[in-house]
Amino acid sequence: MHRATKAAPRVVVYSHKDVAALLAGLAADAVHRAHEIEIYALEPQFLGALAARLVRRMSFDLAVNERSLYLTFDDATLNGSVTAHRLQA
Repeated sequence: MHRATKAAPRVVVYSHKDVAALLAGLAADAVHRAHEIEIYALEPQFLGALAARLVRRMSFDLAVNERSLYLTFDDATLNGSVTAHRLQA
C-alpha cells in the first residue's frame, strides 16, 4: 500500500473480507497518505451468490447505481451493496 500511494495519485481497494483488519493495519503501519486510500467492502452474501453461479464461460450485465450493484443473468438478478470506508485522519 505504501508503494502504491507513493506511485499513484489515487488508490482504491475493494475487499471481500471484513475491512476492520485492513483499517487497523493501515493505522498501525507508516503508509504514505493512508487517510486518502479509498476502501470499499462488497457484501459477502452477494459474492457468495455470485460464486455459486460461476462457470467457465458466462455472460451477465452489470449495473451500478450509487452504492448498489445489480448483476443480471439470463434467468436471475443478483444485487448487493458496496460500503465505503476510510481511515480516520
